[in-house]
Formats: sequence, structure tokens, C-alpha cells
Amino acid sequence: MSKQELTPEWLKDLERTSWQIELLVSGGLIFTLYSLPAYINSLLLDAYINTDFSASILIIFIAAFVVAKALLIGFGVNLLLRAIWLALLGVHFSYPDGVDYERLNYSSAFEQEMKRKPSTLTRILWFERWASLSYSIAISLTIGACGSILMVAGLYYFILERVLPELWLDSQWLGYLILVVVCLFSFGWIDRMFYRRLRNRTVATRRYFKFSQFLKTLNFTRLLQLESLTILSNNRRWLIHLINLSYFAVAIVISLNDMTLDNDLSLRFSLFDGRNHKLYPAHHFSLQNDEYDDLLKEGMLVQEASIPSEFIETSVLPVFITYDEIYDRSLDYAVDSLQLTERWEEIDNGEEFIHNTKGIQATLNEMFVVRMNGIERDSLRWYFREHPTTKQLGFSTYLDIATLERGQNELRLNYIPIYRSRQDTTVLRWIPFWKE
Repeated sequence: MSKQELTPEWLKDLERTSWQIELLVSGGLIFTLYSLPAYINSLLLDAYINTDFSASILIIFIAAFVVAKALLIGFGVNLLLRAIWLALLGVHFSYPDGVDYERLNYSSAFEQEMKRKPSTLTRILWFERWASLSYSIAISLTIGACGSILMVAGLYYFILERVLPELWLDSQWLGYLILVVVCLFSFGWIDRMFYRRLRNRTVATRRYFKFSQFLKTLNFTRLLQLESLTILSNNRRWLIHLINLSYFAVAIVISLNDMTLDNDLSLRFSLFDGRNHKLYPAHHFSLQNDEYDDLLKEGMLVQEASIPSEFIETSVLPVFITYDEIYDRSLDYAVDSLQLTERWEEIDNGEEFIHNTKGIQATLNEMFVVRMNGIERDSLRWYFREHPTTKQLGFSTYLDIATLERGQNELRLNYIPIYRSRQDTTVLRWIPFWKE
């Protein structure tokens, strides 16, 4: 009995009409995946500010960003193939007999050449097959890619961060290598290499099979392993691998310049921009929109510091510095060295309150060096507050600029890690503004 005879009639009917559900799912996923990179960017910036940011975190975010782009391309290809299929189906429904060469009245040579080409019905079947396969491949890629990211995240969190973390966490190329190896395993390329080499070694094959199935359970690829092998074994293997690689290759090229952070851990590439002098490393050549509160748009965050506007008409300049996780070590040092009380509800009397207030103010003035046009402003009064637009926690102070002349002025903010014996200065921001 053939395999086709074993297929229930209800399943045959579902296979014939599955394109309707396929279009609905693809459309919904395309909408979601189109919005996802912006959300990943926002999470990346949040993590950069609020956590002990390391290469492992960046690699996971980059992987998620590229995967979102790759899946968007995959489902987009499916939607395109299905749209062409529907167009051919409409033509075939309207004119099932195909081209009327008598009414066309072209030359016989042209008719002979055209009849050598595949008919509309043949092309409908071809597009139907590859539209269905592209959808299956995209779903398989979704599961494999998400599982790979989770596996890398688990590998870093449960193993590498606990075994010699100084060797692992800040090595971006090691992270990329681990990600590539996990992806090669998730999509079956390492399996192919092992099973071919172990073809005549039954015991070794069974042992590797058990280990492989365990890992495939962790990264979810076991869910569609049989179906993936079905697609691979019934098509040209190089073509299926090429499709998978193409999705990710195009996604990587598109993604390289779309990430929010610009640092040594990220790659930079531009296919349509050949200008050489747009990324000078000097602060005085680069203005950032997140430095000015009135330029903040929905979803933007203040990365380091901000002032109200590029144009200041008042005699007071409010300054906001984002509470970054890197400041905790200096604040912890101050709490220990000055014997401060960390929780305000634990303060019992006025003297302790005054001691705490003076200690925190002195610490913040030591941590943050504020210069206006090169002149240091000391003994500032600092406040802990939430930014009114971005809702980020940070430190705020006010500068008296009544004596500044009308024209261009420069605010420079530096951070000094006070817990170090040799105090290095980190430039937070250089923010120019125009005083009216």
C-alpha cells in the first residue's frame, strides 16, 4: 500500500487549503518581525545602561537582531511566492486553455519557442511546492534560531560566567565562534559530518545520537527534526543549505548598521554609503539627539546625560545624568568608607540623616566633574530623580548660567571611579548649547 493511500481524506483537503492559514500566519509574523528589531534595540540600550554589560550580552542581542531580520526575509519570501502563485492561479482560472496563438497571430517560430516553456499549470504547481516549502523552512528556522540563542545564553549564564569569567565574558570573537558552532549544530551540519564519519561504527553512532538528541531537546530543534530531514533528503541538499545561509547572510548585511550601540564589539558595514569621514572619534564633531530632552522621541533613552534643549533662554541649566550600573561600585565604596546607611527607612535620627545627605552629596561631587566652557563647577547640589520623558532613574543638578554671554557654550561631564587607587577619568558627554 502506498504512502498516498494511507493519507486520510480530511488531511488531503487540509493540505489543499492550507495556503489560506499560511498567508494569515505569514502576514502576522511579518508584521511582528518588522517591529521586533526596534524593540530589541531598546532592550539592548536598556541592558547597556542598567547591567554589567559584557560581550556575552551584546552577542546574544546581535544574534536576536539578525535572527529577526532573517525570519522577516524568510516569511517575506514565502509571501512573495504565494502572491505569484495566486496571480498565476487567477490567470489559469480565467483562461484554462492557455495562450490563444490564433488570435495572437504571431509567427509560427514564436509559437514553437513559447510552447517549449513550462505551462501556467506547471508553474502553478512549482510555485505551490516552493511556497509551501519556504513556509516550512521559515518555521524550522524560527525554532532552530530561537533555540540557538537560548542555548548560547544558557551556556554563558550557567557555565562560562562561573568558570574563569575573565577569559570568556569580554571575548567577542569567542562569543561569535560559540554562536556559529551552536547554529551549525542546530541546523544539522555537524550531525551530517559526524554521521558520515561514523557510518560504519554502530556503537559510536548510537552514543553520538543520544548526545545529539539531548542537545536538540535543549534548543527545540528536535520538534521538527524528522520534517527537516524529509525536506533535506527529498531536495538538492546544497540548495536547501544555500537557502538557509542566504536568509542569514542577507540579514547580517542588513543588520550590521542597524544596531543602536557603536563600539568595538559590534561590526560596522554599509553597502550603500561610501563616505569615509562620518565617524570621527572626537566628541566635538558628533552631536547626539539623546543629549537634548526636547529631541527625545518615543522609545529613545538618555544614554549618558542630557540638558533640556540646544537653545537655552533661562539663567538656570538643569543637567540630568543617567544612573548607569557602572556607578554602583563607586557608590558601594562610598557607603562602606563613609559608613552611610543604604536604606532611608533605616535612618533613626536627624544626625544620621544629615551625615547621609552630606556623604552622598560629597560622593556625587567627587564622582561627577562638571565643567562649563572649561571651568569646573564644584559643590553642586545633586538630586536622585526620574527623567520626566524616558522615566529613567538618574542624578540631576542645576547650573547657574546667568553670567554666560549670549552665544555658543560647552558643557563637559566626566566620571571618576572613586573606588580605584589610581583614579581614571571617563568622559561621559560633551554637550554644546546656545545661550540666548
